[in-house]
Amino acid sequence: MLLFIRKNIWLCVAQLILLVGHWPLAGRAAAAPRAIASALTGQVRNKANQPLAGVVVALQGIAAITATNADGTFYVTYTGEAPVLVLKYAGYQTQTLRVLAKSPVGITLYEVGTPLLPQAAGIEMVIETVEVPDVAPVFSGGTAAYRAYIKQNLRYPDAAKAKGAAGTVLVGFVVDERGHILNAEIAQGVDGLNEEALRLVNLMPWWTPARKNGQPVRASSFLRIRFEYHTD
Repeated sequence: MLLFIRKNIWLCVAQLILLVGHWPLAGRAAAAPRAIASALTGQVRNKANQPLAGVVVALQGIAAITATNADGTFYVTYTGEAPVLVLKYAGYQTQTLRVLAKSPVGITLYEVGTPLLPQAAGIEMVIETVEVPDVAPVFSGGTAAYRAYIKQNLRYPDAAKAKGAAGTVLVGFVVDERGHILNAEIAQGVDGLNEEALRLVNLMPWWTPARKNGQPVRASSFLRIRFEYHTD
């Protein structure tokens, strides 16, 4: 009888060890695969086939933003399959394009008031997407208030003055649902002036947020901050 009890005790212990040994494995969640970043390069030109420098190139739905170089070229990284680019340039129509082609890609922008023609093969125009807000975010108070803010708060760096540095700094950022500015970064900079441009953007008062279907939504935006220094 005693031997039978001992055998049953050891059998229960063995079953318990087996159960405990496998329990964590059964409840352990599989690690999610990491998103792989891909690169996209291209060149932006006008209909006369001339390269356009300073075109704002943003990835739709996120804060990533850059600008084309002097030869119209750009470089962005993205995750997922086909990236959607939003291209903006003064005097030209803003275009939202889904890029299915491989790098390098050629994109054509068209002036305001001219018809939009199809892009090259592998580049599709996005007519309507849920990610684009109905109303873009704006500096509270409008253009006049923005200019007053810049005039009152801009501090021209002494080192930049000494070097005669001047130009326009392009800053990209996200405006959240409450109007807060997030993730400000330099998209196209000028040596000696980038830090001051970021300071100005990060210290700005709350913006009026973008709206989609009447509701405030998070959206990306950008500012061109002009630095001019006159010695006379």
